[in-house]
Parts: sequence; C-alpha cells; structure tokens
Amino acid sequence: MIDLKKEFKQLGQSAVRKVRDSLTNNNRNATGKTSQAIRSTSDNNGFIVYAPNHVQALQDGRKPSNGSGGNTGGFFQQIVEWCRARGIDEGAAYPIYRKINQKGYKGTPNLLNNPLKDITETTKIVLSVALKKDILDKLKISK
Repeated sequence: MIDLKKEFKQLGQSAVRKVRDSLTNNNRNATGKTSQAIRSTSDNNGFIVYAPNHVQALQDGRKPSNGSGGNTGGFFQQIVEWCRARGIDEGAAYPIYRKINQKGYKGTPNLLNNPLKDITETTKIVLSVALKKDILDKLKISK
C-alpha cells in the first residue's frame, strides 16, 4: 500500500531544496534568510511549500513606489543586511533604497517557474510509479 504521507513528505522536502537551489544558482541568496524561510508541510493529501511574500518579487521584479507613509521599515533594513552580505558599504543602503523606490527593479526570469515545473513533473512521476507498484502488488502480478 502506498504510504502517501511519506511520499508527500519527501516530495515537499525535495521541492524546498529545488527552490533554494534556484535562489542560490541565480545569485539571489545574499544573507540566506529568504532561503531558510522556505519550508514545506505535508499530510496524506499532499504537500505545501511556504515562502516569504517577497520571493515572488525576486522573480517578477518590483515596481516603483513612492515610499508613502515615510516608513522605511523592514525593506530598508533588508537592504542594509544585503549590503553587508555583499561586502558593500552600508552607506550605500539608503541610495539603493531610494533608487528602488523610484525605479523599481527587474526580477530574475523563471527563478520560481523553473523549479515549480520540475516539482510538478517529479510529483507526477513519483506518484504514478508508486500507484503502479501498488496496483501490481494488489493484483499479485510480478514482472
């Protein structure tokens, strides 16, 4: 009998690795915080991969913002940490922040799409192989 909980747990863990690898391979992993925030959960019905909201912006880019509300908040601090991780003088953080708010930035095409396509294909294959084995075992047919 197929142990779906086990299969989905392994698929979820594999999916997390694939997304993290894509971030690393595309030089989108300066501090490692985003990568480490990616996780999965699973049960007998499937698996879910969770990632911070800003991961989508790494693929799609970010539109200009007027910086309304005067709240530099977390985004500015992330830029400071990014500068540290890249060996860039922290004094550059505010000009970078201001330029991103004025002009936005381009994303990395297919940063998520490619691993998601692979995750989908892998899931189909793993489940179809497990199902075939389960059916054959139940019919008592051997190779």
